[in-house]
Amino acid sequence: MSKARPWACITTCILTIISALILLIASSVYTNRLIAAIGLAYVAFRRFPALTTLFSGLLVAAVLLSIICIIVLFINRANVRTKSTRETGFLMADYVSTDLRKNSKSVMDTVQETYQCCGADQALNWATIFSDGKSTPDSCCHIVTPGCGNSSLVSQTNIYIRGCVEPVASHYRQQYSILIGLNFNFILFALVSAVLGLIFERYIREQYQMM
Repeated sequence: MSKARPWACITTCILTIISALILLIASSVYTNRLIAAIGLAYVAFRRFPALTTLFSGLLVAAVLLSIICIIVLFINRANVRTKSTRETGFLMADYVSTDLRKNSKSVMDTVQETYQCCGADQALNWATIFSDGKSTPDSCCHIVTPGCGNSSLVSQTNIYIRGCVEPVASHYRQQYSILIGLNFNFILFALVSAVLGLIFERYIREQYQMM
């Protein structure tokens, strides 16, 4: 065997181990794939060719699942504004309902205070919810005080004007983008680890045949 061949195999071995360790760290956000990462690191250190092939195959299977997950995330990300509009509408409609008031009121108030918004598309959406047609929840106010939302639609100086649909949708789009990015990173690390694992497995078998 030429001198270049062993060095290439040694380099492959080192890269496999490094890749497995990187994958192990990266997998901390993928608890369901943590075992596979630990297993790959273990067989890489212990030089078990059959198990290396097995775990490389498991990583490829995990990649396929991640691809499916990415597709689902992209679909949900595209529909997030529609869902935000629908859910905000439900919360507003139930805001003054006797049966659901407590829960819907709490959720809607939290949304408006958190995202500094008011109503669905705009603050005027509350005109159709309150009987006087000119009030908003106190959570719409810049500074929340008891009764600050009474007749606030008349001047609109002390309340947030923008609606909540877009800020909420933007927040969840960002969360979906982060999840998509994490899945892409996992796919990259998994593919590299799987390929290097198979190369390492071949090298181990060649070493056994030479013994």
